[in-house]
Amino acid sequence: ARAELVEAGVEVIDRDLVTWPAARLDDHGIDAAEHASCPGHAAYLGHSFGIGERQPVAVFVCRDVLALGHVDATRAPAGQGRRLSEDEKAARRVVVERNKQWRSATVVRREWLRAFAARKTAPVGAERFVLTCLLAGDHPLRQAMEAGWPLLRDLLGLTSGESDRFRHGAQVAVLLEMVAAASPKRALLLCAAAVLCAWEDRTGPHTWRHHGADTARYLGQMAEWGYELSEIESYAITGEEPAAAAEVSSGE
Repeated sequence: ARAELVEAGVEVIDRDLVTWPAARLDDHGIDAAEHASCPGHAAYLGHSFGIGERQPVAVFVCRDVLALGHVDATRAPAGQGRRLSEDEKAARRVVVERNKQWRSATVVRREWLRAFAARKTAPVGAERFVLTCLLAGDHPLRQAMEAGWPLLRDLLGLTSGESDRFRHGAQVAVLLEMVAAASPKRALLLCAAAVLCAWEDRTGPHTWRHHGADTARYLGQMAEWGYELSEIESYAITGEEPAAAAEVSSGE
């Protein structure tokens, strides 16, 4: 089990390290597959309790469910609370505000992606962008393939809801029919849209905190193709403080 986790790129930690704010994903209703792109994604080896010899099983965790935006501070386990310093309170205000900004930006970004996916032709540079993401082996692409491209299907009107997320065969078949009937220019556009949707489907409030190359690549490419970045999205790319951050942290 450990070798499989390591091969999949999952950090394997000791069970003793899972103390608050580290937490098991299943304790907070977080899906392990959806959490895989989170920087705090990790696992420890537990054991199954079936009949016969015990078998090691992976127990997935997040190294910091608070800092990475999965759990509100009010849901801390009993006995874990303590009085925050003024600096910590200020930092927490910034986190709360930026999480709100990211969620608002997500609504706008996905509407832009919906319009993008409806285009008939791909913008300049689409071939290079798609190839770069494939060669980089971006993990969200594999996740999207395994899940049947849920966000792309949703934006194209080919999905009936989250309940079909893991029963998507017929819907993917419809997607393939759409590709088969598309012109070469439209097919390239759908290819670029699929890659963008794969990344977008794995974003969350944690995304703005980590200025990775993949975030810069995807958001930067969207900006080149006409998407207007919000302050929080620009911060996710550059790490440069948004203008409003000082006001939020000071409580003004």
